[in-house]
Amino acid sequence: ILEKIIIENQATNTGENMSFSLKILKANKFYPKSIMLVQKNFMGRRAYATFRVYEPKKKVIICCPDISFNEYPTGHIDETLMLNTMVADFERILRYPELGYQIKQEVPKSVMTAYECLTLGGYSQQI
Repeated sequence: ILEKIIIENQATNTGENMSFSLKILKANKFYPKSIMLVQKNFMGRRAYATFRVYEPKKKVIICCPDISFNEYPTGHIDETLMLNTMVADFERILRYPELGYQIKQEVPKSVMTAYECLTLGGYSQQI
């Protein structure tokens, strides 16, 4: 299985990661019918939306670790940094479709309300 895992490690953002990864596949003449994207739980939708810009029809599977919200903070990522990162990632889901970086996704009202509360609460330092 490991010989079928391709790791792209040159990208500096999600769009580059998708673009560079697809170029690696093409350079190796590998045209899979489906792709698995491995990402943090709170970044899975953003990875999906970005991938769809590059591959609108290919089957995509999003794989995220089974980690609860309370398990994310660690020694080097505290709760404040994690919440700021989550808010910034969500902000990109809202803004990036108009820039062509992601497809537009419907956002439930309850999610928008949570985002607005977190932003008003000061968790917008990475936006």
